[in-house]
Amino acid sequence: MSTAPFVSVIIPARNSQESIRLLLDSLSRADYPAAKLEVLVIDNGSTDQTRKVVEEYPAVKLLEEISIRSSYAARNRGIEQARGEILAFTDADCIVTAGWISNGVRAIAGGSADLVGGRVEFFLSSGMPAAEIFDAASHMHSEDLVATGKGAATANLFVNAAVFRRIGAFPQSVRSGGDMIWTRLALSKGYRLAYAPDAIVRHPARNMHELLRKAFRVGLGSPQIVRRDGSSPTQLALGAMRSILPGGPGSLRRRIQHHGFAITRPVFLRVWLVSYLYGLTWAAGVFMGFGRSLVRRTPPQNPETGSAES
Repeated sequence: MSTAPFVSVIIPARNSQESIRLLLDSLSRADYPAAKLEVLVIDNGSTDQTRKVVEEYPAVKLLEEISIRSSYAARNRGIEQARGEILAFTDADCIVTAGWISNGVRAIAGGSADLVGGRVEFFLSSGMPAAEIFDAASHMHSEDLVATGKGAATANLFVNAAVFRRIGAFPQSVRSGGDMIWTRLALSKGYRLAYAPDAIVRHPARNMHELLRKAFRVGLGSPQIVRRDGSSPTQLALGAMRSILPGGPGSLRRRIQHHGFAITRPVFLRVWLVSYLYGLTWAAGVFMGFGRSLVRRTPPQNPETGSAES
């Protein structure tokens, strides 16, 4: 492994004291040579004991990004300080498998890809709550994202560092969707994205509160995404309007079955209700995102005339 590329693992963290220890412990068991590896945790303004926990791991480099409250700004801070030829991204609430780095590097180091999205496996709490089933069946399916050219999530992403030097870092003004914006930009520039099914991280499925927060955050950032990648704002608005009505259960049932969940009819009805609430919350975020866009684009008023200033 003397010829193995140097890898920087970049982890944004904010109020992650409950989860980041599990992640750092899992990284300590990685089968990648320690001399070819650095782990960077970027604190994004934590008010809990996150920094103290990270400081218990002397091999981990702790940075901070407190001027901008955004996980993408934190990742960009990590990119600035990273020494790696390959940058590996995951989240503070994930757990990586021992072969995560080796398998991700193998997928990218051969030269057939510039970016690699790995597999994200969800784990559920006891009782399999309906919100967690919906989350696991609906989100961060890297294989589908890569196959359809939609991008890749930073929960499990490997990037040749040279790509950042050539096209720039993540958009750091967004709270959600910055990974999709950036990976689609890379694809539009001709860089190649591949899927690595054996580069695996495990992610906890979200509870109802976390799920609806995510729905609103994703909806809020969606207008920015469509503006940046040239998609149709009209289609996004129509999709948000359709979410006001409950969707059909067929596609949801197929997604649940595809991911191996065997559930009873009453449980399925609860999952379907969760999917409807998720859609409503996402739509509310979309409309607020459009509203904010209009406010930002409105010219300031002349206080003497009451008309827009030119």
